[in-house]
Amino acid sequence: MSAPASFLQDVIGVLERERSRAPQEAPWELTKAYAQLLIANGFARIGQLQRGRTLVAEAEAVLEPLAKGELAARASSLHVHSYLLAVFRQRFADACAHLPRTTRLARTVLETHDGLDRVTRYKVDRFAELTHTVSPNGQTGTTDPIGSWIRRETNELATAALSAVDLLRELEPAARAEQIATSLNNSLPAPEQLALMRAFVELPDAAALPLLASIVARARDASPQVQAMACYAAVRYGFSELAAPMFAALEDALERAQPSDDLAAILCPLLRAKRWLHAVTDLARSLERLWEAIPDDAASVPTLMVVAAGLSAAPRDLRLSELFDEQLDTSTHGTLPVCLDQAKSLAAIATYSDLGHGRDLLRRLALRHWRITTDGYGTNSHFCISVLQLVETLVLAHVDLTLANVNVLDPEQQALLSSGFAF
Repeated sequence: MSAPASFLQDVIGVLERERSRAPQEAPWELTKAYAQLLIANGFARIGQLQRGRTLVAEAEAVLEPLAKGELAARASSLHVHSYLLAVFRQRFADACAHLPRTTRLARTVLETHDGLDRVTRYKVDRFAELTHTVSPNGQTGTTDPIGSWIRRETNELATAALSAVDLLRELEPAARAEQIATSLNNSLPAPEQLALMRAFVELPDAAALPLLASIVARARDASPQVQAMACYAAVRYGFSELAAPMFAALEDALERAQPSDDLAAILCPLLRAKRWLHAVTDLARSLERLWEAIPDDAASVPTLMVVAAGLSAAPRDLRLSELFDEQLDTSTHGTLPVCLDQAKSLAAIATYSDLGHGRDLLRRLALRHWRITTDGYGTNSHFCISVLQLVETLVLAHVDLTLANVNVLDPEQQALLSSGFAF
């Protein structure tokens, strides 16, 4: 498969940089091995399978002997590495097959988890709680009061009942497509329509294309947020002509939009679609108006940064860069969990800018946060989880930035989009 250019090598380079390590941290070779597995998953998501396999082999050379030792000891409290290796092997296989990132872990893996004792569950659940890759359903969340993600009697997630969209993702593509089409025929609130559209654009071409025209047509009378997702869907599947009638309507909606509106829900899918068409500058007038209209206060900064990301397509427009640096300064103060959450938010913003600009922003973020990321959340016997949380953020951002710039007319590159964006 032909793969788009990737800057994931930047994340590998970060691992070699100096960092303030706490004395109680896990041996670096363990944390590095898990970081390599996270990066390998990123390479697979963008179709660079051999580079991913090389990193998997390097990590397994470190972790497999430990996992075998755990199993030989026959003490479930020691089965951290063996369980996590099973998780990462499935996630790498999922990525190679372009399955949605939200694919649930296999039942056999979930049953293995359920057999772990409380101490072991704490270590692996903290990892799952803070990273998409290890999470049972590809989404970060929280553990339940007894520290488990799964109820033994049902093997279902214990944090919350699966949503209707999560259940959809359990279906085969053809059945999922039919269920989405049926659901969208009903009068649903805009948030539910948006959730269904997001599930729709994770479908492979064979399941989505027969429904694309009717779903896009139905969206023309929906909210601007749903229309923006429909435009995204049309371009994502290589039929930008279906989106053309709505692009003008969306630009008019942006002209009339108020700062209090949910602008990000319109702008984010619209910027993705326009980026694929190399037409972000079409939105320049609307974005300039929004830049002037949105109040300069803390609550408006995320939306303002999305607007600036769209404006960064113009040569020498430094507004995003300046805003990013201001927020980057703020993001390195405070407790480590807060800093890591802010780093994730900034990384997401970078993915909406142009390719070169986004790479530069992510480099700045990595260099600033790498030096201060050291605490281990009580998992230091096996890995430094805060480092892995930052590595995953960088990997997901670089993957999203790469996917946002693929050639949607190339069937091989378009197949990469079935996994969906992280941000």
